Amino acid sequence: MSKLNLTQLLKSDVYREHPYGTLEEMRLHRPRYLQTHENGARSWFFTTYEDVSFVLKDARFIKEWRTLLPEDERLANEQREPAIFQLFQKWMLFRDPPAHTRLRGLVNKAFTPRMIESLRPRIEAIAQSAVAPLREKDRFDCVAEYAFPIPVAVIAEMLGVPTEDRELFREWSKVLALFIDLSDASEEELVRGGAVAHDMMNYFYDLLKTRRSVPRDDLMSAMLAADERGDRLSEAELVATCILILFAGHETTVNLISNAVYLLLKNPDVRQDLLQNKMIFPTAVDEFLRVESPVQLTSRFAAKELWIKDAQILRGDEVNVSLAAANRDPAQFDNPDAIDLRRSPNRHLAFASGAHFCIGAPLARAEAEIALRVFFEELNELECVNKKICWRDSAVFRGPRALPLAIRR
Repeated sequence: MSKLNLTQLLKSDVYREHPYGTLEEMRLHRPRYLQTHENGARSWFFTTYEDVSFVLKDARFIKEWRTLLPEDERLANEQREPAIFQLFQKWMLFRDPPAHTRLRGLVNKAFTPRMIESLRPRIEAIAQSAVAPLREKDRFDCVAEYAFPIPVAVIAEMLGVPTEDRELFREWSKVLALFIDLSDASEEELVRGGAVAHDMMNYFYDLLKTRRSVPRDDLMSAMLAADERGDRLSEAELVATCILILFAGHETTVNLISNAVYLLLKNPDVRQDLLQNKMIFPTAVDEFLRVESPVQLTSRFAAKELWIKDAQILRGDEVNVSLAAANRDPAQFDNPDAIDLRRSPNRHLAFASGAHFCIGAPLARAEAEIALRVFFEELNELECVNKKICWRDSAVFRGPRALPLAIRR
């Protein structure tokens, strides 16, 4: 491989349509790829399971790069940040301990296996409601009409926000996802991002005001109660956490469901096996997560200088780790490009690992299991309308923008 611009490669049409061949070549020939930018900043791209897992678990790799700056420079930087990034700074997704530990503890009880198990009947009812109108159609978009409504309804009910606002949530999420990606935002996009951040914060400030007066049996009320017990969470942190839960609680699950439907339609033998052996749905979902990871990569910053084999990581270096490449590493997975519904063990990294392991993983698994079972039980005679899938324009998130399907009558 010749000298490459990593950001351009990951955002290219060729990579978006066929990422795994490129990732395999990098894993074989450039497993720890360093790119030096014009301003002198350095960023790495890791592709082996061993390296990715190490970075995710090692405390020397952090999220809050601003903490590496001198205090006066850090404060000046924070004051200059666009509104959308000021919102992100309050998300536990981009925080380190002890702030991350405190914020995570606030919502952890809502995502325990016991809580998720109690939600299964409601998820089933939501999935049945979503699939019902599709039975009467000859064609429909699986993403917009099935994969999106289910997780949005689930997370909205958990938080206690009106499900009827889901189209508003969809538009907000599109903007948030843009800024989590690798691309540099234009001035126009920053202005739009600031407006969305302002709208979302006002939306949740109003809801929190209502919940203070009339608490309910929902996550928002629970977080307020925890705050009042002295957990020292600011109202801004509460609002930011609600926005994160709403965004993360459905964004990647939409991709998970859509990717799994696509894989099952593309592999009819696999689909037949799954529908004839429904007890393997849990391991099947983990295999779909491995084969088409909804989140393809994540990033950390080196808080200290260290070596990883032949790579000298300097303090302040950005380290991008490819979850997608790690999940197809033959050193960890036998026959990694094949779909094995019974794969065990399956220690994929689709939910990351370490301190930032996805807090919503049990919920995402439950939603995918139920949504896929209901979908194919009710609509088994399906085919893709288009041979070519139009994938999302993103280096971070993997999923079809639309998945038009036809019902064979």
